[in-house]
Amino acid sequence: MTSLSFEYLSEDNSNKNVIFLHAAPGLVKTDIFAKLTASEESGYTWKIALPVIRSLAGFMYWIIGTSVEDSGERQAFHLTSDIFGPGAWRIDPYSEIIPADAKGVIEGYLEQGWGGKVWEHTAGVFEKISTSD
Repeated sequence: MTSLSFEYLSEDNSNKNVIFLHAAPGLVKTDIFAKLTASEESGYTWKIALPVIRSLAGFMYWIIGTSVEDSGERQAFHLTSDIFGPGAWRIDPYSEIIPADAKGVIEGYLEQGWGGKVWEHTAGVFEKISTSD
């Protein structure tokens, strides 16, 4: 949804000088799974399965994850680099630009006009929550 929205917004004349970056950092070594706990209402199966899931996820992150520092440096590079000019950019976990002509799912959605539909939905949600009492 972010990539679709950014593509749509970058085509608006009022945003012609804006750079929209959607960077996918990949797996980043954080303690997010270590903090995951089962609630009191959880069944026994979940209370047993959760530690196994935490261990497997933690191991996977340790093996193939990027450190928080490296991920942060990549994001700082993206934000300060002259490589990216006005428009919408998608960036993979290796800081490579995903080509605009790459035939994938997002391109199909863009061809069908989903960028505008996603943005209209998002704007509607923000409108609804900003006007509710």
